[in-house]
Amino acid sequence: MRGTRVERIAAWGLAMGLMRAGSAFAQTPFAYPPQATVPMPPLPVAPATPPAPGQPVLPAPASPAWTPAVPFGTLPPAPWAGVWRSFDGLAYLGQPSGERQVETMDMPFADPSKPGTLVVQLLFGSIRVKVANRKDVGVRASRVGRVNMLPPKPEPPPAGMRRLTPAAESALAAGDAQGNQLVLRLNPMVQGDLELEVPARTNLNLRVINGGAIEVEGVEGNLEVNNVNGPIRLRGVSGSVVADAVNGDVNVVMTRVAEQKVMAFSSLNGKLDVTLPRTTKANLKLRSDNGDVFTDFDVVQTQAPTASASATSSQTTRTSAQTWRADLDATLADVSRRMADLNRRTGRRGERYSDRTIYGTINGGGPEIEARSFNGAVLIRRGPQ
Repeated sequence: MRGTRVERIAAWGLAMGLMRAGSAFAQTPFAYPPQATVPMPPLPVAPATPPAPGQPVLPAPASPAWTPAVPFGTLPPAPWAGVWRSFDGLAYLGQPSGERQVETMDMPFADPSKPGTLVVQLLFGSIRVKVANRKDVGVRASRVGRVNMLPPKPEPPPAGMRRLTPAAESALAAGDAQGNQLVLRLNPMVQGDLELEVPARTNLNLRVINGGAIEVEGVEGNLEVNNVNGPIRLRGVSGSVVADAVNGDVNVVMTRVAEQKVMAFSSLNGKLDVTLPRTTKANLKLRSDNGDVFTDFDVVQTQAPTASASATSSQTTRTSAQTWRADLDATLADVSRRMADLNRRTGRRGERYSDRTIYGTINGGGPEIEARSFNGAVLIRRGPQ
């Protein structure tokens, strides 16, 4: 359903862009620049016969002036010019490429004294999050073209009055237990790069469809990160992480792991490289369908858990990772089943596509940490701390 929604949004944007461009072309008269008068070269004339004796000599006629109907190089632009300037990332329809504009805004949390949650979903672009000494969220958007990427800033209320409607750039989510969530609403048809400054303790829910990477540095909290066509890079983060990529690598370096928090890392067509503190206590669930699994932890391998325990763990992971986490798990399982069925029908060996999951514990065991890639290696590293 997501793919269908994205296609509908793109088709709607293309139609609107063509309509806007055609309307602007039809309503704006094109003014030609002043036309220069160019003397026409004289035509070849046969030698004149001498006049008869006694006949007056008449002066030769002047060469007529010639003006071009349309000066060369001044044709009006086509109404569709600039509509599709960039297929990579889909710069906003009708925008000229190469013009970078910067927008900024600040987003206050409802309760700055408590850790808040920031939700950002970007259709085209990249996201970079870093820690700053502040209690609100600072947003800097670098975009292409003249159309705004960030929501408009609300007008100040008249004197003696207060606003009852919520601001467009933030909203309190009823499902948030703390009532302290910010949702950054962006123009879905504008390509841009976001730079976010957040307090050190902030929960993040980030998602990008196309464009670039998602980078987070130094944040502590519950981090849920999803990138469809790009890599994920989390450096120096702490708390709990659920990171999923479809076509990209996942690189995570954690300085501290929250107790009793389930974590999951997965990629369909990418490598997983996860660094955990050396004192981390966890039950590991590792798998690479078309690659290898490596670690420098002292892993005590165990048998697969029972069906009831596996179902409970899966339900916990889905609750933490939201709907798209379950969708990716279903996709990976479906691909594995199809490959195994193909091997059985063709008589090839099917061990490669059988259950290759590795179960084990580190430092005595603890909450489950799952890492899985279909077309990439899985590396679980032991950090310096």
